[in-house]
Amino acid sequence: LYFCDKMLFERLEKAVKKEEAHQRVARLRGQIPGISIFSDWFIRCQRVRKAVEEEKWSECLEETDALLKLFSSDARQDQVCDIDGCTTCGALDSRSWKFVPSSFSMKETNEKSKKEAEQLGNEIREYGLRSRREAALRLARIQSRDGRPGLAARTLAQVLVDSVDDASEIELWTQRANIFEKAKAQDEFGGGLLVEMHLEKAALLDSTDEEVVEALEITRRHNDKRAANFSNDSLVVTPINKVSSDLDYLQNAAKLCDEAEAFMLERFFASAYSKYNLALTHLSCLSHTDDPIRTAILNCHLNATACLSLCGQQNEEKIETHTAACLELDPQCIAALLRRADSRQRRGLLDGARADLNEVISYLRSRDDTVSIERAQARLQHIDFLQESGTAPPLISSITYE
Repeated sequence: LYFCDKMLFERLEKAVKKEEAHQRVARLRGQIPGISIFSDWFIRCQRVRKAVEEEKWSECLEETDALLKLFSSDARQDQVCDIDGCTTCGALDSRSWKFVPSSFSMKETNEKSKKEAEQLGNEIREYGLRSRREAALRLARIQSRDGRPGLAARTLAQVLVDSVDDASEIELWTQRANIFEKAKAQDEFGGGLLVEMHLEKAALLDSTDEEVVEALEITRRHNDKRAANFSNDSLVVTPINKVSSDLDYLQNAAKLCDEAEAFMLERFFASAYSKYNLALTHLSCLSHTDDPIRTAILNCHLNATACLSLCGQQNEEKIETHTAACLELDPQCIAALLRRADSRQRRGLLDGARADLNEVISYLRSRDDTVSIERAQARLQHIDFLQESGTAPPLISSITYE
């Protein structure tokens, strides 16, 4: 791979020099030169290679993301020349010109040059995907080793979003399953399903991998047995063990928030809630609370209310408790007021919901947020309609977590 990458960089460097020569000729002829496509590719590839050589995996992920954006459809549209009377930029067939923006086209460009550019673009994109995958695996191993499995799982998830059907992604799926398993996620509600889901996707990509298939069967048997015996409330939080210092409490809370966010990304909201609630227990044990800690506590409460609203159970009293804690920390927390208004409307407490929305509107007016004010006023009108008609159907709202 190193030899192939070296050859790729040499070809790309030659393409850059050729492109610069074309642009000089265009300027001499009084024409508008095409956009520097190869130069952009070369600069981004160099940054990726530098990050890999220095083993800065987090930086490598950022650079590969920037490189791959050059091949997205949005990037191609943004780079189309819109100058009136331009004769050097012409539209190309998207089927044969897959990864090269149309603005690259020049009068002198022949079919052979187009094919060479397309092939080079495909190889560079593969280089970016391969580097991104390697960086994600290395960074996830480090994060998992440092005791932050939730953060490691999220790192791998960002890479898996793009190409889950590629057979080369098997290692990502299996490692992500191992991260949850090592974190003893199967002992939490929904955690075993996470492991099973990842192993199942890995097995679908390669059914001949005996180790993955065997691990999947074991996990399924474990989950079936647990489901048969599962009778406890999924939102019950186990007590924390006593630790010695504020630093221990903070580290434990950070790990729990990482794991909770990973569960939210997988839509296991009950498990995420238990993690956020346990993180709040750790944060409440601190001997002092400064502004960053208060902000962390506020975000935990907000995320807990989002989980309770989305996990499909009747948890309105718990939502009321968490939103009250949010408003105690920040009386002007609009997100908390909106979520409490949702909860009160679902319970038919329309006067309380109206009071919350009126308070939201007053805060938004001080910020001069016209769009949000209109949305809040529309919700007020909806509550008026419910009260006049004597019906209060459940409110389905889009809730985001912070």
